[in-house]
Amino acid sequence: METPTPNPSSPPLTYEETPEIQPVFEKSAPESQAPVYTPPTPPKSSPVGSILKAVAGFVILFIVGYVASGYIRQYLAKTPTTVTPSQETTVLEPTPEVIASIATRPLTQTTPLVSSQLTGTPSAVADTAWKQYAVVNGITRKAVEGISYQLPPDVLAPICDGSTCASQGTYLPGGTRFTVAPRGTGQVLADYRNRIISDLSGKAFTVKETTINGKKAIEFSGTFTGSTVGGYAFTNMHGYMIEVSDTFSLEINHFSPSGITADFVKDETTFAAIVKTVSFSSVAVTQSTPTKAPTSTPKAK
Repeated sequence: METPTPNPSSPPLTYEETPEIQPVFEKSAPESQAPVYTPPTPPKSSPVGSILKAVAGFVILFIVGYVASGYIRQYLAKTPTTVTPSQETTVLEPTPEVIASIATRPLTQTTPLVSSQLTGTPSAVADTAWKQYAVVNGITRKAVEGISYQLPPDVLAPICDGSTCASQGTYLPGGTRFTVAPRGTGQVLADYRNRIISDLSGKAFTVKETTINGKKAIEFSGTFTGSTVGGYAFTNMHGYMIEVSDTFSLEINHFSPSGITADFVKDETTFAAIVKTVSFSSVAVTQSTPTKAPTSTPKAK
């Protein structure tokens, strides 16, 4: 077989090389970033709200403490108290101004009292439900023999006014404070005779001579802002200084404490009934060195 002879005039054959195909890789999706937790911003507390909460908390604690102290005082009043030699009785001394003002005033005032006569005794006085109480000597903490009085059943038992127990007191139904205080030889407070009956600052009460259950007495009253020997403010007071013996007397009164809403007129009826129950029978007065007191200031609280 004859091999074809290439034609010199024919162009040379060209061959196209197949290009190398590179594998195509799919790009992976970008990793999703985890969400970042942002804590919520706490609300800003209002200064006014914080103050109101603090005030409310203080008021609640004050009320709880006041109620609790009342129960504690009533409990202590029923518990016998032993006076040790280390316990000293103190009497407040007046300022020179008070002494000067008292020395220039007469003992008896002529201004008539608005309510100087005791009203009729309510039927409740004869009720056996009324309880009888004794007057307590503030120094010995024992009952003064021969003196007693009665209180309505809805009135709490009297307790000592202060650490010296110069007087004992409780509250009447209308909100006024009722107190009794022995005065004179062997007592914390001095006898009222030959002294001005006044408050701590020297404001004299309106006074009038009278008798209480057969005993000479001075009725005193005042409608002004004053204070007792213990420094407690009042706005209205009515009471009696009763002569029990030559060296011993009894103070009995009721008053409206300042800052407290009290029905003084309503309690006047109750007070008049209580005064009528005061009994003096075979009064035995302890003879001892009398204590000094500057004025016959009602020591009620």
